[in-house]
Amino acid sequence: MKQVKLLIALFLVLSLILPSTVSAAGSTTATKEVVSSISLLGKFKSTNNYIYKDYKKTSAFTKAGTGNFNEVFYIKKQATYNNVLYYLVSRNPSATSGVVGWVKAKDLTVQKHTVVDKKAKTFIVKGTGSAYTKPWGGTRNYYYQSLAASKGREFKVNLTEKAGSVVWYRGVVNGKTVWIEAQHVSAPTASPASTTGVVSSVNLLGHLKSTSNYIYKDYKKTAVFTKAGAANFDEVYYIKKQATFNNVLYYQISRNNSATSGVVGWVKAKDLTTQKHLEVDKKAKTFYVKGTGSAYTKPWGGTRNYYYKSLAASTDNEFKVNVTEKVGSAVWYRGVVNGKTVWIEAQHVSVVKKTATSKLGHVKTNAVKIYPDIDKLSSSITAGTTYTNTVLYIKKEAAVNGQKYYLLGKTASITTGIIGWAKAEDVNAQAHSSVDKNTKTFYILGTGSAYNKQWGGTKDYYFEKLSSSKDREFLVNLTEKVGSTIWYRGVLNGKTVWIEAKYVTSTKPLQSTPVAPTPAPAPVAPTPAPAPVAPTPAPAPVAPTPAPAPVAPTPAPAPVAPTPAPVVKEESPVSLIGKIGALTVRIYADYTKQTAYTEAGATNTNELFYIKKQGLFNNILYYQLSRSESGTDLVGWVKASDIATQTHTKVDTDAKTFYLKGTGSAFTKIWGGTKNLSIQDMTLLKGSVFQVNATEKAGNAIWHQGIVSGKTVWIQAAHLSPSLENPVSLLGKINALTVRIYPDYLKQAAFSEAGTANTDEVFYIKKQAAFNNATYYLISRSPSSTTGAAGWVKSTDIETVNHVTVDNIAKTYNVKGTGTAYSAPWGGTKNIVFPDLSSLKGAVFNITLTETAGGQVWHQGTLSGKTVWIQEADLIKVEMKTTQYNYTFDEALARQMKVLQQTDKYANSKAYVASSAVGAINSSSTITTDGARLRKSADFSDNISYTVNKGTKINIISTVTGALSSGSTKWYKISYAGETLYVHSSIVNTGTTTATLAVRTNVMSAESATSHVYGALAAGTTVTIKNQGTGWHEISYGAWRNPTQSDVAMYLEPNNNDKFQHLLLTSSAGVSAADLNKILVGKGILTGLGQAFINGGKQYGVNEIYLISHALLETGQGSSQLATGVEVGKNATGTPVLVTTANRSSLTAIKTTHNMFGIGAIDGNALAAGAIRAYNSGWFTPEAAIIGGAQFVGTNYLNRGQDTLYKMRWNPANPATHQYASDIGWAAKQTSRMNALYNMLDSYTITLDIPKYK
Repeated sequence: MKQVKLLIALFLVLSLILPSTVSAAGSTTATKEVVSSISLLGKFKSTNNYIYKDYKKTSAFTKAGTGNFNEVFYIKKQATYNNVLYYLVSRNPSATSGVVGWVKAKDLTVQKHTVVDKKAKTFIVKGTGSAYTKPWGGTRNYYYQSLAASKGREFKVNLTEKAGSVVWYRGVVNGKTVWIEAQHVSAPTASPASTTGVVSSVNLLGHLKSTSNYIYKDYKKTAVFTKAGAANFDEVYYIKKQATFNNVLYYQISRNNSATSGVVGWVKAKDLTTQKHLEVDKKAKTFYVKGTGSAYTKPWGGTRNYYYKSLAASTDNEFKVNVTEKVGSAVWYRGVVNGKTVWIEAQHVSVVKKTATSKLGHVKTNAVKIYPDIDKLSSSITAGTTYTNTVLYIKKEAAVNGQKYYLLGKTASITTGIIGWAKAEDVNAQAHSSVDKNTKTFYILGTGSAYNKQWGGTKDYYFEKLSSSKDREFLVNLTEKVGSTIWYRGVLNGKTVWIEAKYVTSTKPLQSTPVAPTPAPAPVAPTPAPAPVAPTPAPAPVAPTPAPAPVAPTPAPAPVAPTPAPVVKEESPVSLIGKIGALTVRIYADYTKQTAYTEAGATNTNELFYIKKQGLFNNILYYQLSRSESGTDLVGWVKASDIATQTHTKVDTDAKTFYLKGTGSAFTKIWGGTKNLSIQDMTLLKGSVFQVNATEKAGNAIWHQGIVSGKTVWIQAAHLSPSLENPVSLLGKINALTVRIYPDYLKQAAFSEAGTANTDEVFYIKKQAAFNNATYYLISRSPSSTTGAAGWVKSTDIETVNHVTVDNIAKTYNVKGTGTAYSAPWGGTKNIVFPDLSSLKGAVFNITLTETAGGQVWHQGTLSGKTVWIQEADLIKVEMKTTQYNYTFDEALARQMKVLQQTDKYANSKAYVASSAVGAINSSSTITTDGARLRKSADFSDNISYTVNKGTKINIISTVTGALSSGSTKWYKISYAGETLYVHSSIVNTGTTTATLAVRTNVMSAESATSHVYGALAAGTTVTIKNQGTGWHEISYGAWRNPTQSDVAMYLEPNNNDKFQHLLLTSSAGVSAADLNKILVGKGILTGLGQAFINGGKQYGVNEIYLISHALLETGQGSSQLATGVEVGKNATGTPVLVTTANRSSLTAIKTTHNMFGIGAIDGNALAAGAIRAYNSGWFTPEAAIIGGAQFVGTNYLNRGQDTLYKMRWNPANPATHQYASDIGWAAKQTSRMNALYNMLDSYTITLDIPKYK
């Protein structure tokens, strides 16, 4: 005791003498630590920032990396250690769940985080900014990178928070819960403007929530409505239009994919369940029906849209798809199955063709992979001990990428007991067929085994050894073959079993019998059987003597068996879990006291118990039940045979991240029963993050413990995915050669580098995956997540933009001549089709599909025979309108054929008249040489009739073929001296042959009275005969001739020929004077007069490009005298006349006139008439002449409704009347100059008015 007191005193003295020394020693062993609560949001400043599991152990860390960068974290705890401030960062607003680790405060950008209120509010999305999964989110927290597509949508807020001084709202938009910064939403206004209704286009599908929902004919008149009722419930509707009125959002619902046809009415948005509706593509695809789900008449159909309520009967049938659409995130296909056009959701079809088979199989090893879904070979389980050493049924087979797979099942059914698919090479398989169902009797040989299935494994034993059943009768009722081996199913020992044929025989075995009926053997026999054998009464008392009876069951043995000595109680530890299935199961407080028990009842059934101890008593095994894993909270003991159990082993306590598949249930305990249910249906939680903190096994099944929806639960691994795959629509470009492309992002060791093969190219991204805190994109060369896929890349390794289909409405644009055309929207250099569009300036671009890439609009269409994508900035939109006319095309054509139509199409074709219509023929043909011989036939035989000299006149009748001379066989049949003779063409000057028509005759296109008529000539008309014939003469005929009906139809058809024939000449091109002056350079008097054309066009409603085209034509490119200036004055009577040198002195009011359009310039006196018209109209300056010409064109032509070149030529409002030309090609011919002028402009507006015949 004294020693203790001395030590204490010594310590006190030292502490007084050496206080600094004691303090210093303390500082080295007990560093000051301060931990406190806080509420912040934070973001990493760099991917190189350190994350510590324990801030006291800073040598152990991980780098933030791309998996944690550009993401917001919750900070609920801070710690100061060694004078360094640390923050605890978490993905959840909690200091316990979702925790990532500790980070130095200096490595984070932080904002104070406060809850403002939880009041419900309603806002309207402005369309700016982004929507996030968390307030103050980073790029990894995007839900919608751009809110542009949600502009005007209602945003229902349920939580308001502040990040720093900025307000953030959490609420629902487009059916999704997101965070949006306050500056990007606006409060609904109650101003008068809102009561007028704001209508906009939308593309949704919807289901009415109730039969009591109201349907309004007019959303502005809500007092008038009908209830949805059963007739409109459980049906899907197209929604193409929305309206906001009095701050309430309404949707127009239609049974057709249209805002005009099939419309039912308007419904409040809150009364509909809606999904975004997008067309993906119209590519042909082939799938096969899985047999699950339903087929509908519309995508996302309700029960009223059923075509096939169940697809079970169509399992494996071919499904030919022609349209693919998305409803929300679900893909739907329209196609033909069983000859019917239906819609089926993608999850119910497969790309793999399955064929029926009949086999039995054994899985080769425990490690064999079994795939629950053959369409998802990335997900598998191992066979383990569960599916080995047992026979499995194979009813289907399929091939994927050349690899054969078998569908394994526990039963012979194609629908029940299905396990999954395994590679054929991993299964020992045999063909399986039924032989017959005949009854047969066999006898057991005593070798082999009996099974509960044919070709069974060790797990299928019924009697492992048949030796004890030797010679027993086996009654067979079914015979089958497995491979080449026969198997019998029958009854043995009262049990139905399968035995291989080689272990039975049809030969009945010999039976042993008594040797003689003597009395002596009677007592030997152990049974009363011999008694009836003896034929005399004497043996009867001998055999069943009373004496043996007491000998066998002597009382002495009875107490020997249950003597207390053999009772054994053995207890040992165990780790199991179990469930009691029956209410009557006995629970013992002490299993050695069998009379004291309670029944399980409802209290102890459908619940999981932990089993940490087992006991063996009287050779019966008992389990001790506990409600807690620690083995406390004991319930009692039950027989092992009365409880279903699984082995229970701990795997690890590592933190893991999984995602809910939306299947199964969540329990408070591993392998839980119904009483342990925490979340019964996890459908709505699909995709939620599940942060695991413990992993255990129940039997062979893996279970994970973690937190979901704020609850700590257990979920079986089969209902979790290590990654979360979601549909997405992006475009991406890889810019670095070293970017890794993974065939499977779950297998990080297997990858290839992008290289030159995958850079400078645009990829479609239709699927994204979250894995190990990183996002991966599936890149494809096709707009599909299944075809053309190149692999997965990290989101941080690829440049992306949002990709949205706008519409597939046909449009017409003109190529501006700038930019490039690509094979895909937002293309890279590898996607270039036309690198420079300048040579295609003005070309028509007929659009079939419009999409956006980021904020840019792209159009797909056909250019120079190739399908390309061009950015809208490099195109000029052609505004299209149609005008309906009250004539069919055939009616209009018939009327046109009744009036004069002309064409120069046949100007160079031969024309004929009948020789019978021709009178006297006058020829100026002469002989060109002396001594020429005129012969009786076209050859050089002795047939000469006359020998004549040069200059002799002959009359050529026709051309014929004769003997060769001077390299030619051409001869003329002639008339000379009243005879018909022949002369070789080489000695004839044909001259001109004319004739006078004796009668009115038709000019024909061929030497036939039924050929096409070019025109008619009057009697007395002189024609030039180019070639005389016997029945027909070829004549010279003018260029303008009658067209055929098909010729007229070709030009009358509005969709043929150049679009500029439909240019609305009353619409302005919307160009500046500077632009017009560019095309007027070098055009004489018209140079620099662009503003005059604009002024004239505006004043009288005439297209300024048309005015310029007309003026250039009439003025000879601005050089004609009528345009450049003609002097006109008044004579003594006041009449305007041209000024000449002779009359100048006698004229008054002399003015220089200009006429830019040839107005009044009649043939034969064009200059004077045109100049005097200009004088009388006051056109004394070029500007005045241009404006005056605009007035003339607008008043006399365009304002009469014929405001396009087509209408001027064909007048579709009243065909064959008031038409400006008889040339059927007139309108089309005028377009080339118009087109050339427009192509000289960099930007313009063009409006076409296309006629539509009824």
